[in-house]
Amino acid sequence: MIRKTKVIITDDSPSFIQGLVLMIGSNSLFEIIATCSNGLELLQSKDLLRADLLLIDIEMPVMNGFEAAKKISFIEPKLPMIAITMNRTTVFLRDVVMAGFKGFVYKTEIHKDLFDTIEKVLTNKFVFPKELNL
Repeated sequence: MIRKTKVIITDDSPSFIQGLVLMIGSNSLFEIIATCSNGLELLQSKDLLRADLLLIDIEMPVMNGFEAAKKISFIEPKLPMIAITMNRTTVFLRDVVMAGFKGFVYKTEIHKDLFDTIEKVLTNKFVFPKELNL
């Protein structure tokens, strides 16, 4: 039996989370073990240390994705994280890498880029869109 990759999704949009749960859940290689609505909730999740992969929105209330990722990188430096966002203008590659993300997907491209990005990140590769601001 193949071991499923355990995923936690963190985003402040319930409808976006619902769509990701359907999309990722339809793939037999993955299991959604938790969803969170902000970075603080993710940090406090009892499932955080059970996860194999984190998908984290950058812009959220309470604690944004950058803050959460930095703290998680300190606690669990080998836990792969992929940043997701709608914003194409205020996110910079250096900030994403410094926060500990190994991958990045724009929400508008998630349907075509997510699984390829996940596959590469899980094999310890960095995956960032060419148009991401330096």
